[in-house]
Formats: sequence, C-alpha cells, structure tokens
Amino acid sequence: MVPACIVGGRVLTADAFYAERDQRTALGGAYAAPQLAVAVVLAPDLMETAAGQTALLWSLSMLKRMGRAFSRSIIVATSGAADTRNHAALHRSLATLGQAVNAELMGADPFGSIEWRALGDDGALAGVDLVLRIGFVDPAGTAPRLGEVRVGWNGWVFGVDWTPPASWALANHMRPAGEAAETGPAATAAVVAAAAAAVALVYRTVRDEHPSEGENLRYWCSVDTGRVCVDPADASVWMRQGSSHPGPAPWDAEAGPQVNLGELVLVSAGGIGGNAAQVLAASWITCASATVVEPDIIELSNLNRLIRVGVGAVGQPKAAPAVTALAEAGLRTRGYAARYEDLAAADLAPTSAEPRRLLVGVDQVASRLQVQADWPDLLVNAGTSGTSWTVSLHPRGSGACLGCIHGAATQTYAASRRALACGAGMPVVGEEQMTQPEASFPFASVMAAAFQVAALIRTAGAGPHVRFTADARVANSVRLPFLSTGPREREPHCLLLCSHPALAALWAEAVGGSGAAHPSAHAE
Repeated sequence: MVPACIVGGRVLTADAFYAERDQRTALGGAYAAPQLAVAVVLAPDLMETAAGQTALLWSLSMLKRMGRAFSRSIIVATSGAADTRNHAALHRSLATLGQAVNAELMGADPFGSIEWRALGDDGALAGVDLVLRIGFVDPAGTAPRLGEVRVGWNGWVFGVDWTPPASWALANHMRPAGEAAETGPAATAAVVAAAAAAVALVYRTVRDEHPSEGENLRYWCSVDTGRVCVDPADASVWMRQGSSHPGPAPWDAEAGPQVNLGELVLVSAGGIGGNAAQVLAASWITCASATVVEPDIIELSNLNRLIRVGVGAVGQPKAAPAVTALAEAGLRTRGYAARYEDLAAADLAPTSAEPRRLLVGVDQVASRLQVQADWPDLLVNAGTSGTSWTVSLHPRGSGACLGCIHGAATQTYAASRRALACGAGMPVVGEEQMTQPEASFPFASVMAAAFQVAALIRTAGAGPHVRFTADARVANSVRLPFLSTGPREREPHCLLLCSHPALAALWAEAVGGSGAAHPSAHAE
C-alpha cells in the first residue's frame, strides 16, 4: 500500500505531495534528489530556553520545507529533550518540546521522519551528512562529509561560523579561526534570522556553491540596524551591547520595557507577512491593535515557506495563522480576507491616537502603492527574489517612499499590476547566480520577515523624538556578509508625487514644523 495523506479534501501520495508542495524549489527533480541527513544539534544550556527551542523549531521547519531531500529530520540533544517543557512561541499550547516538534514537522511533511538522538552517544552523528549546531556544543563522532554551520546570538546580534566540506580544499586562511560567537538572551528576530542564515548555508553547501576569494566564513549581523561585521574586535562590542548601535530597543524584560508598536497593520500574510506575524508574536512588544489584511487562501505550495502552517490548514484563509499567533500573544487582533485596496476606510480606521505602522509584503506593485498612498507614520516593505531579499524603511515624509522606488524603475502601469515573485520589487543582489529566478525558499522569506520585524521594533523603540529617514537593506541569504544598508533618497519621477509642496508642508507640520532632514535610520 502506498502511503497517502488527505490535503484540502484530496488524497495525495508522497510523490504527488512533494511534487505540488515543492514545485518552486531549485534542488532538481522533486523525487530524484537524494535524501540528505542534516542533524540539528542543540547545546544543553539552551535546551530549556525560549531562544534555543525557537532556533531548533525554526531550523527544523525550514529544512523540512526545503524539498524532499530534507524529509529526514535528526535532532541531537540531551537525553530526554523531547519531554522538556515547551518554551517556544510556536505551538505554545503544547506542553512539551517533542509535541511542538511533531506538530510543526508532521504538518510541514506528513511523509517525513523525525529522529531524536542523545548528545554524547558515540552514534549521535552516525550517517549524518551535515551538522547545524545551535550554541556551544561538540557532539561525539567524526566530522560530517559536508561540514557544519554554527550559530550564536545576543540581543539583536547573531553570529555564524561556516565550515564547508573538506573536499572543497579551501585555503586555511578562509576557514574560521579563534573563538566563535557567544550565546545570550536575544530578540526573537535575531534568533530566527540566525536559524535562516544557517539553513541558507546548508542549501548553499548542497548546491556546491564555493566561497569566493575574500569571502568570510565567520561573521556577525545586527538585524536591527542591518549591519554586518567580520572583525572579532567589533563583534565583541556588538555582542556586549546587543546591537551595532549603542542604544538598541529592548529585547526582553531585563533589557527594558516592551516596545509599543502603536496601530500595527500587516498587509499580506504570505511567506513574508505570515512569518513576520509569528516572529512578532514571540517578540518583546505590545501594540494598541493589530490588523492582518490578506485575501488569499492557503495552498499546498505555500507550505514551502510558511512556518507553523501545516497540511491541515490548506484551503483555509491565509490570514488565519497570523491572526491566531498575534491573538495568542495577547494582542488585540482583527483580520480581513480582502485586498487592502478593497477595504473601506472604516475597516482600517485607527482605534487610538497611536502612530500607525505597517508591514508590507504584497506581491503587486499597485497594491503597495495604494498602501503607501495612505501615508502611514511608518511603512516597512519587504520582498524576495530567489535567495535574495530586500527590506526598506519608509517613514512618512522623510526620504524615498515606495512611489520613488517604483518610479525609478520606469515600468509601465500595466506592469505594476502584475504579480511578482514573493513580493519582489526592489533591485536585489545575487540574482545572476540563481538558476530559477522565480523559485522560493523558506530561509529567504523567513530572513526577510525577521529583518522587517527588527527594523520595525527599532524605529518604534527609539521613541517619538528620534526621527528616521528611508533606507534599504539588500542581501543574498546565502552570501549574507555582503549585506548592504544605505539611505534611499526621493526620486523626481515618484509615482506618488511625494515631493509635492503640499505634502511637504503637511509633513513638516506633523514633525513640528521644522521641515529639517531627520537623522538616518542606518547611521550609527
């Protein structure tokens, strides 16, 4: 008898399931790719922490959703780890870590396998091709043939150490040396971004994409500011203060009070918006209200990149998992199964005098322009294209708006109505290396969501007297050390005419009548 499962009322065999779920992967044929044994190893000191369990769950889930080749999940942790209390926000209603792992992974792939192995056993790494280490941990056994990736974090900063396969015969000066990144209390966005960065390097290793000359295999990234460093001395400062900036937003109770996001609106609950909602639900934040706007339903192919969404959700409104996650976090949440531009003004009327901040991840330029044309206090846009992603910050009246971004592209209005790949729409790096430009990857969507949330919390946490200007963070997930962050200036061909004197006067009045340029969001 061929194993089968019911998805959206249809009975699917394993072959049919993977063919449909993984139709946009770039790892070759859905059934022809050889299965890989990737072990995720969790350090004992992180076993009963929210950060450690969050990194474990997100790493396992992204790997599971990356294609049939990753259907085998191997977890190496202290004996009895599956029975420890569940501290992660994913599946927060479940009592144990093992229950949360089963719910997440069986939902992502009902045909896959899950193995728990005891840390320290001689056979812990038997048959393993590649290791993803979370925290300081050194499992017994020989080095895997495809190398390993290790991550650590503190505050808004995460560190990555990549040891590629020995068969690549890299020069010794390219390999990581010295002490690796430490691990401490951290923002959920940093932990999730670290997991995405590690999974991206797993993908890159499988694709046999060797490092280029001068590329660093160890780096640190401050997700709130969008900066990367490779100097251990600078990284030590960043890790100590929890950010590349000396005054970061609080990430937990010890770091300071919860950050108030005001009137929060998520426009899209897809690969970016849906994952952003999950990150927000586990973050040290509060808000006056949260609104999720998403017209589509969940399709099987969406499971490729929607964390916490399983086969049982296929056919349901795509907004539902995001609304559920935010509501479970105690936020007053409402959802609309409609396009943003189709909602009446009353539907989106503010519920308080708090600033309105929007996270946008829609896949049509025209929809983005409609959102921007309502001129929220802050709009944080995100999109992906293959393994690359972009996150741009657009405070009202300060620097480029989305009309500037798309006006500079000189595309026709008809082109603005066409759907884009996963919300792409701003130039991204690394596209020349992609064999399938329209492919989607869980690590790219998750990383974009994590950086989007981090940018939002940083601006909201800075207080009303600190002003930011528009900027953009652009990166290729598999080559994150080359991440670039810089200001975006207004364009004379802005589609929304944001430089019109009438709007300028209105915004000058809103910020106190000075009309002066605001300090840059990316400035240190």
